[in-house]
Amino acid sequence: MNETRPRTLPLTAIDPDRRWSLHQDLTQSPDGQFLARVKTYGILRPPLVQQLDQHRYQLVCGSLRLKALELLDRRETTCLVLAPSLSFSQLLDIVARDQADRGLLTPIEAARLILMSRENTTDDAELWHRVTGVANRGHLMRLPHLLKLEPHLREQIHRGVISARTGLLLTSLASDDRLFLGELFEQLEINDNKQQRVIDWVRIIATTENRSFRELFTDRYGYCVALDSSANRPQIVQRLLQDLQRHSHPRLSRAQREFEERLTALHLPHHCRVTPGTSFESDRVTLSVDLPSLDRLEALWPSLQSLLHP
Repeated sequence: MNETRPRTLPLTAIDPDRRWSLHQDLTQSPDGQFLARVKTYGILRPPLVQQLDQHRYQLVCGSLRLKALELLDRRETTCLVLAPSLSFSQLLDIVARDQADRGLLTPIEAARLILMSRENTTDDAELWHRVTGVANRGHLMRLPHLLKLEPHLREQIHRGVISARTGLLLTSLASDDRLFLGELFEQLEINDNKQQRVIDWVRIIATTENRSFRELFTDRYGYCVALDSSANRPQIVQRLLQDLQRHSHPRLSRAQREFEERLTALHLPHHCRVTPGTSFESDRVTLSVDLPSLDRLEALWPSLQSLLHP
């Protein structure tokens, strides 16, 4: 990792500037569990620093570790001192690998890494893929847009409450609307695909009625706001999705309802399925019949042939 020998340094000699931190877009602080581990076992992964002059060092990795030591009133810690001759790209690689030691980077960590790279004309797609597990370069290049979101939303994406894809959709919404959806997604524990459907459908309804998302939910979907611990969240999410689809696409909902009513009236046997055309854009339907064997199909085929001619 290009570090020199470990050195014990006073905390006062370390500049805690977070310019190299992949967490500078988050408001993280050591939690009780982390503090307890540090108090019992000490720092298992020494902070990485780079020497500025004879008595001063710049923190490169380990701001949370350093903060924990300060909260525990420690006066010094063992650090790995990096060579002052390291280039920007070498330091960035060290930062990424240090964070990736705990697992793949979160979308917010990846967004900061990519932004730091691009601001310093370092385009290391191989490094980005290695520490994020994401192969799609276009998606990686869009991740820095997540840093435009409010701190609370960035925290939710970092914790996995909101997906990166959903976060990118939220960047196109008004601040109050996306903050409201962030609260809703966490409260209802809505997964990635359903988050995106909610955004698409709510945007259609709110635009049509010229209302904010919060007003819309307060007036029409109050059953999914301010839930208590006993609420059946999966059931509420299912009801919400059905209501949103019906209100955002009323013609499609009417067509689906009519299709289901007519299908029910046919009393088809259980081994027959009828599939409508995409989004009910045409009257075409597909009939599927499950048969136990090819022998059975061959036996029925003579009587079926005349029925299947258009």
